[in-house]
Amino acid sequence: MANNEPRPQYSLTNFFVFMFVAAIFAFLMAKFEVKNIGPWAIFAFIVFLLHLALTWVARSATAAAANDPSSPTVVDSFKDDYDASIVVGRLRTEGINAVAVGGYTSGFQVEAPGYVDVVVPQSELAQAKEILAKPESRKRD
Repeated sequence: MANNEPRPQYSLTNFFVFMFVAAIFAFLMAKFEVKNIGPWAIFAFIVFLLHLALTWVARSATAAAANDPSSPTVVDSFKDDYDASIVVGRLRTEGINAVAVGGYTSGFQVEAPGYVDVVVPQSELAQAKEILAKPESRKRD
């Protein structure tokens, strides 16, 4: 396994949750006098293994996205899309692929409270922050 690959981490919490659910399961099986619990126990164990596998896949995907230089990263958030579009335009004139996310949904504006995020690829994040830290120079004609 390479150093940058995520290792599966199964905690004691997963084990204790499984044991707690198994105890409740055994209690209910005894209460309702189920005689053949073998298939049910196998089913419960398979569900637990599936949970562990899906947890590992989710952690692996999260780690892979964090290491991907093209993954979208939020530079700044604004209350409306007007301010966000100004920042997106400024970044695009500097050659950074910026996008405003959250202002419109399906072609119409949603009047729900929220923020508009300006998103850039992770590889361009440092450059975008430098550009936004500089005061904007305006040409006077």
